[in-house]
Amino acid sequence: MPQLIEKPTRIEPTGNKPKQIDEYIGHVNSQTDAISVAQMRSPSGWMEPGQRP
Repeated sequence: MPQLIEKPTRIEPTGNKPKQIDEYIGHVNSQTDAISVAQMRSPSGWMEPGQRP
């Protein structure tokens, strides 16, 4: 059954400069790990720790 997601959830990531991630569909907002739809805004020169799947 479709689920209405009225607004994204803001996620505050780690890194050397302020960055914004707004998740629409994914682990945080819709409790699914199968897919992630998010908008990310980061400043020039932004860096983060390495990630592993």
